[in-house]
Amino acid sequence: MRLVKLNGKLMTSKEKTHDILQEQLKIEGYHGRNLDALYDALTSQSRDLEIMLLHKSGLKANLGPYAEALISTFKDAVAANEHIVFKII
Repeated sequence: MRLVKLNGKLMTSKEKTHDILQEQLKIEGYHGRNLDALYDALTSQSRDLEIMLLHKSGLKANLGPYAEALISTFKDAVAANEHIVFKII
């Protein structure tokens, strides 16, 4: 299983967040730079992938409501794809 650690403190804007997600996740088909595209890419993932979110409070401070939407996107993808694990540390 591939492990990806995402640092919420570094996600300082929506644009920066999607830059980090594209760089760290390396998921084919994730080109839309929005949460719908992220969900679609995660749910079509066929390799085992564990995603750890570090510094949730920093993410929320930086992105406000978008942080909760991002977390919900990860949780929804986990519910739809058995190859994805998401943890908040």
